[in-house]
Amino acid sequence: MVMEIAASLVVVLGWLAAARVENHSYEYLNSLPTIVILSAACGIIGLTAIAPAGCFRLRKT
Repeated sequence: MVMEIAASLVVVLGWLAAARVENHSYEYLNSLPTIVILSAACGIIGLTAIAPAGCFRLRKT
């Protein structure tokens, strides 16, 4: 599972790097905050995959 999360992050960064190198006008992809936000989102979603079972359930009081 951890390897899949790392591979997913590599794919996202590779996609963004290719869009940054091309000479098209993808201005929203050329900014550093966009790369940081998308990488963080990928990491957060990946971390939910290794969270303990039931940690997101609402608890009845």
